[in-house]
Amino acid sequence: AGVDGGAAGGGGGHGRSPVRRAARASGTLPGTRPGRRRSGSRARERYGTSASAAVERCVAGANRVSKLLSLVGLLVSGIVAVLFIADLVAGFPFQRVNVGTDVGFLVSGLIVAYLSWSLLSKS
Repeated sequence: AGVDGGAAGGGGGHGRSPVRRAARASGTLPGTRPGRRRSGSRARERYGTSASAAVERCVAGANRVSKLLSLVGLLVSGIVAVLFIADLVAGFPFQRVNVGTDVGFLVSGLIVAYLSWSLLSKS
């Protein structure tokens, strides 16, 4: 058990014994060549391309999510602003209980709408 990576070989039981590492580095294990590592081969096998292309796809996906969240923020803040403008003008949804609350939520909705709009225009 010690030679092939067992606990008695000093490798911690994970197949990484010093004998196995030396054999892999010298190229005596099947499927290996000495002194050469294949960079990105796992990513190519998994994604069909190199790791840098996989990273580019992740960044493009994150950009799409960022735009979607900005649009949702713009929509929700617009709804909040319209509700509290209606409450200030007509007293409709909340019977104008407190004018300070209406103004505070209106200003907050406008600030979030501005921030969402500026983020959308930059991306």
